[in-house]
Amino acid sequence: MYPGMVNSPVTELAAAIDNAQTTIEVVDGAALPPAPNLATLGTSEDAETVLYTGINGNTLTGVTRGFQGTPKAWAAGTKVARLFTAYDHEAFRANIIDHEAMIEQNTSAAQQAQQTAQQVQQALGEHLNDIKQYMVFAKTVNQSIPSGGYHYPTFEAQQGQNEADFAEIDQTSGRVKFKKAGIYNVTAKIAFATNAIGVREVDLTNFNVVKVNAMSEEETIITVSGVIVVPSIDTLLELSVRQTSGSSLDVLGGSNYENYETVIFIGKVASL
Repeated sequence: MYPGMVNSPVTELAAAIDNAQTTIEVVDGAALPPAPNLATLGTSEDAETVLYTGINGNTLTGVTRGFQGTPKAWAAGTKVARLFTAYDHEAFRANIIDHEAMIEQNTSAAQQAQQTAQQVQQALGEHLNDIKQYMVFAKTVNQSIPSGGYHYPTFEAQQGQNEADFAEIDQTSGRVKFKKAGIYNVTAKIAFATNAIGVREVDLTNFNVVKVNAMSEEETIITVSGVIVVPSIDTLLELSVRQTSGSSLDVLGGSNYENYETVIFIGKVASL
């Protein structure tokens, strides 16, 4: 296991790369853990996880492309971070399975082994149940966003799957508020009204550090996705938007769960 890094720091590609490059320059190599290790390029569903065997200053060397995901060309400024990956989850799972096997072989402590196995099984079951739980928060009305500065989009509708109830809409601010501490996977799609000029930006923040940032001068729909840690109850989701059109611009709502323009999907990864 790699040592944890406070706030899961994020760096960026210092220069564009193609789909076969095995030496990668980043802006801040200190944001990544020591080699050998994994790094994820990009923040959306088409992200690419690579394996690097060396790190020299801000240079990743001995890179295996497409360790998970498809190798592709990436532009300078692409976010790079040591995120929690499917590989990590399977490693946890394999460790638990190996641990159970060792307990079964310990015939001299059968009673203790049985109790430990039950505890491990219960923890695994709770973790798998957490993964299946997700909630959807959506806008049903348009919201006018002033030009310049960061503003919080508000939400009017919520829906939980598999009895999920870990978050709700805060009645005072209209923002998403967590009712339970835990680790959550957040994906937000923010739809702006069409406008000819200016930048549209969405930030997902955790512990006052921007974890995911996306902006565009052409696209009206901006999507961000990232894993956040919620340390305590009544924590508000730090999702903010900004636009620089020079006048107010709407964030769009929708009429039903199939047609919502602006929506947040929150999946529970684990409890704390």
